[in-house]
Amino acid sequence: MKFRKNVLLLLIFVLTLSFAVPIMPVEAASNKSKVEKTINTFYSAAKHYNVKKMKSCFTKGSLLKAFVTMKEMAAFCKKRNWRIDYEIKSIKINGRNAVAKVYCEYPYAYDAFKDAFFMLTIHIMNNPNLSDRQMQQYAHRQALKYLKIWGLSTEEDTIIFRLKKVGSKWKIKKSSVAILDSIHCGYESAYRDYFA
Repeated sequence: MKFRKNVLLLLIFVLTLSFAVPIMPVEAASNKSKVEKTINTFYSAAKHYNVKKMKSCFTKGSLLKAFVTMKEMAAFCKKRNWRIDYEIKSIKINGRNAVAKVYCEYPYAYDAFKDAFFMLTIHIMNNPNLSDRQMQQYAHRQALKYLKIWGLSTEEDTIIFRLKKVGSKWKIKKSSVAILDSIHCGYESAYRDYFA
């Protein structure tokens, strides 16, 4: 009698375990595919410089610094971002947080931007009453001028995305310099290096 009871308990344990094991990988695979979807949506929008769609990938849209008022720079990125190419290398999920490593190749105009900032600084010193709009237009013209000199290169980087589960979706927690560089042709690094 005791032997039957032990066998029955062992059988119940094995059956319970066999039902529980497949459920965990399916849930993990589902979360992984949702993280991939967020990153794919982000870069798909970045290729067309669709700010609204890029911002929808963040926990708060305001966390993404984008060229909204600087229309010339938005057009600059929109014209060149079709060159963005990326591959998701790994995704690690820990509860409601995830870290994704993404290898990305993107258009890079760092040198043109840095020289444009230098010329803008001189222009502002010579014309102290410029409006923000005039400064933006001048910086854009200078960036195009120096882009002809320096050319547009391709930057390769492994970018870390930190995501958080919000409801049933995964959202990017915040933007980093690397994320911004990948969608702004290296503008963020040039800006920080020049004005730091």
